[in-house]
Amino acid sequence: MKSYRICINGLPSLMGGGQTYMVELLRHLSRLDSSNVYTVIVPALRQGLLPELSPNFRILPVPDLAARAGFRVLYEQFVLPWVLLRGRHDLLYSPGGTDPLWKPCRSVLCVQSTLALNHPSYSPTFWRYFSRHWGLTETG
Repeated sequence: MKSYRICINGLPSLMGGGQTYMVELLRHLSRLDSSNVYTVIVPALRQGLLPELSPNFRILPVPDLAARAGFRVLYEQFVLPWVLLRGRHDLLYSPGGTDPLWKPCRSVLCVQSTLALNHPSYSPTFWRYFSRHWGLTETG
């Protein structure tokens, strides 16, 4: 059976439900999957929140600044693609709802909230422009 290189973008998972989701996801993946190789990107200060992981998991700590909203966008768009390329990853999993526009591998994007699509007026101006420009429409 082929072993895959999977990168998990844990930058958006800083607090609350996102953090709980990330910790539980990693805990269960570590217990269930020993054949694939995982790279988990997390802010350096958040490493201590992660569960103990099996040897096929590698934590890639990044500067905490990369987890702040504006800097996170820059990191995800300009640095993350090169991390994926250099690590020869087969898949990027992004549980935080954002994905690089260009990536050298396949990706799975998890959208946990459609609030921005259901109520565009609650969203920042940039998102409203982006969603109109890229043809995203309201759900429901």
